[in-house]
Amino acid sequence: GGGSSSGSPSRGHARSGARGPATYYVGVGGGAGVTGATLTAAHTYFLTAVRRLAGVDVAPSDETAAQASAILTTRHLTGFFLDWTVSVTDTDAGLRCRVSILLQDYPGRSLRSMPHGTAIASGEHDVSHAGRCIEEAVDGALRSARTGMGP
Repeated sequence: GGGSSSGSPSRGHARSGARGPATYYVGVGGGAGVTGATLTAAHTYFLTAVRRLAGVDVAPSDETAAQASAILTTRHLTGFFLDWTVSVTDTDAGLRCRVSILLQDYPGRSLRSMPHGTAIASGEHDVSHAGRCIEEAVDGALRSARTGMGP
């Protein structure tokens, strides 16, 4: 919880990086499990990757439940919220990165599923170099989450 947000210049109408009309309106949590620069980089990548998903518009981080409900009704979208955590473990083979997502309804936040993605950085044992491993785990977790949203 808590913490500051980089904020979004868009107010009310989020933009999708993916082509085509949006079907889903997705709120994104700040992430947990790692800290400092590693969390900041993971969150930036996670948000960018969500914006690339087909048919997805991302909700502003400071949006209220009432605002979300109004947008969902007006634009005839289905809402989801993604809370997520990252774990990085040093194993004999190298760093093991796992990203777990709580796929929830939005704005109600009822749990729908818990997709995850895992990647290994072979031979790497310095957690400060986990970036690419985390990104690969994010990509896998988001593929599963997007499938869980529907067509």
